[in-house]
Amino acid sequence: MDARASPRQVWFSLKKDGALVDDGISSEKNVYYKTQTIMGESDSLLFTVYVDRIFSGSASDMAQFKYAWLTDAGSAIQIQTSDTFDAFKVREAGKDRIVLENDGSVSLSKNTDVKLLGGIVFKIADSNNLRFYPRLTTWSK
Repeated sequence: MDARASPRQVWFSLKKDGALVDDGISSEKNVYYKTQTIMGESDSLLFTVYVDRIFSGSASDMAQFKYAWLTDAGSAIQIQTSDTFDAFKVREAGKDRIVLENDGSVSLSKNTDVKLLGGIVFKIADSNNLRFYPRLTTWSK
């Protein structure tokens, strides 16, 4: 990282199993991304991150990132209309969107994980006030 340059910059080296996949430079308030062909689809997003801030300190320099996303290309699957993922059925699978439908209901109970599909669950708080958030455990079809 070069926190004293103008503009401030950070150098990325993406590796998989010790082998270099990509390297590049990005500056503050910019997005660094890497695309590659995944399952025959060129320019599929492999990795992206927003470089929010790069700080220059007296003892060390630091970078602050937001919105990081990494695709596990080895676990990619092709989704088609009529595929089923747990209680959800794929009603539409296109280039720009995937529409899933569930004809049943989902019950949320305090201090539980409710599986939706694959490794996606709702984590429900241990509280009398309903609070929950989606989280990804391990993906499975």
